[in-house]
Amino acid sequence: GKHEEMRVALEGTAHHFALYLRALEERHRPPCRPIVVGFSQGGMVTLATAISRPEALSEALVAAAWIPPVLVPPQAGELRPPIRLMHGLRDRIVSPEPAMELFDLLRDRGFDVELHLFDDAAHAMSSEMNTLLSSWIEGALERCTARSGR
Repeated sequence: GKHEEMRVALEGTAHHFALYLRALEERHRPPCRPIVVGFSQGGMVTLATAISRPEALSEALVAAAWIPPVLVPPQAGELRPPIRLMHGLRDRIVSPEPAMELFDLLRDRGFDVELHLFDDAAHAMSSEMNTLLSSWIEGALERCTARSGR
């Protein structure tokens, strides 16, 4: 059905995105793997990449997105990049319920995942969401710097 079509499309996109990220790393030699941020469809690609190609990124910061449960393996692998989710409870474009179910599934299967819900946010980044995203990015950069010794 629809979830199977989404699975195939997202796995293919995640594969190509992971190749792109690898090429960027080889060219620029950053101190750590990329920190990837995605909203809505970009968030779906970010999630699919973090789950199916965890070696491609260091952290996944996602807003207003979910992926079909069929994409989630039975257990997290050794590589578990942090996955941070946020969603507006008034979002009528991408319903928050699948994101909440995905959070429960990822947590239960051993992924490093957090979910933050925003009562007054729809399918857009509120100022509160932007503040949280900024703190996530700053934390990810601090962890990258600490690991690399830079």
